Amino acid sequence: MTDKEGKPIVKPVFKTERATYFGDVSSHLANLVIQKLGYKARGEKPGLLGRASIFMQSQVDIEEAQMAGELACRAALDGESGKMVAFSRVSENPYEMKPFLVDIDEVMMYERKMPDEFINEEGNGVTQAFLDWCRPLIGEELPDMISFNTQSGK
Repeated sequence: MTDKEGKPIVKPVFKTERATYFGDVSSHLANLVIQKLGYKARGEKPGLLGRASIFMQSQVDIEEAQMAGELACRAALDGESGKMVAFSRVSENPYEMKPFLVDIDEVMMYERKMPDEFINEEGNGVTQAFLDWCRPLIGEELPDMISFNTQSGK
């Protein structure tokens, strides 16, 4: 993550010939809260709850995890090495994904950024295009969650 001038917010942890590894932004912000405000704080990585709780998994999550595991096992048994499982979206409606193997050197140390059309004009939220793209991944309707937003009327 970078500031308005494009400079990293978090100091590098270490460097390799291909990339620089930066620390966790949430931990950095929690440390600033502790140091500057004197409040106890900690950072949590987005997605941790979803990865740690079966309650948060959609049927699509379960099926795609199984597909990835099966392909990875078959590849290992066939002597494949230096590869990882990736997915390609075959169709939107109906939603269909196809797993495939990719050379680790083609994807290691590279990030795929969120397309601009998925970020709202203010830069602080997502667009309907992003929600439409995510919808098949989420699966069935989401459970009701508590909201502390007094403006929402809930």
